[in-house]
Amino acid sequence: MTIFISNPTTQNWHFHFRMPTNNLLSMIEIPHGQQREIGHGWSPEQTEMLVKQLQKMGGREADDTYGHMGKFMGLLYRVDNQVEEDEIVTANVAVNDTAGERSVAQATKGALAFDRAANSRLRGRRAARATEVQVEQLLAPGARPTGNEVNFGLGVDPDGRADANLPA
Repeated sequence: MTIFISNPTTQNWHFHFRMPTNNLLSMIEIPHGQQREIGHGWSPEQTEMLVKQLQKMGGREADDTYGHMGKFMGLLYRVDNQVEEDEIVTANVAVNDTAGERSVAQATKGALAFDRAANSRLRGRRAARATEVQVEQLLAPGARPTGNEVNFGLGVDPDGRADANLPA
């Protein structure tokens, strides 16, 4: 049996694993958007052992791309068959969505931390009625905007609603 492991991210991935045949550490490099085949001549038990290692690292079976992927940042794999190109592209979209959600969450935490730090020094009084954080994605020199750039602001108002939902 063989396992095809694909990398749907935009970075090269160094996949470290234990060889099921001798339990020694091994590594393969998987360039972005490509896949590698490992496990020639492995038994089904040995293949299952590597699949469990992949799943611990966040790897998902390629068939999962046809449903809701949710938060996904790992590798795709398939036993005995190659991962299709459309599955890699779909997984890349899921990776980008997860990264965007993480960026929004981190910006929110930053805005709340800034508000707390800026207003905690004056015991009972606020230095500012509201604080705001602006997030804007910078483009590389000579790059053209695609329309998918990140650009949003987040304001913290002490008199605001506590049950407001943030756009994701």
